[in-house]
Amino acid sequence: MSTIKGVFDDARVKGLSYKKQELKEVEDRLKAAFIEFYQKLCHLKHYSFMNLSAFSKILKKYEKITSRTVARSYMKIVEDSYIGSSEEVTGLIERVEVVFIKNFLNSNSREGMKLLRPKQKIERHRITFFSASMHI
Repeated sequence: MSTIKGVFDDARVKGLSYKKQELKEVEDRLKAAFIEFYQKLCHLKHYSFMNLSAFSKILKKYEKITSRTVARSYMKIVEDSYIGSSEEVTGLIERVEVVFIKNFLNSNSREGMKLLRPKQKIERHRITFFSASMHI
């Protein structure tokens, strides 16, 4: 709550009143927005990686069918292009981590990363064994 309160304690903002509960709600919504933004950035980075991987596989298939070796030169062009670069996204991810951990978790990076990282859904496959008994 100190994060939100600090904004309102600015010398230029006078005469505002706020309740502790309202500040807590705003802080919780901001925290949720940071987490969602972080997770979307991670998905974007993954999407970029998947596109590069797909492009590489397409070029390998092309080389196999045409018996031409072009994949290395084309992949160099793609990797150097905006499509192949996820440096901006990586930079944003790092900045969100730093700001989130500093302002919402009092610099507790372990707790911060637990909250920021997407929760992996654990799939459980149930195996049912049918046993048949033989009656004599």
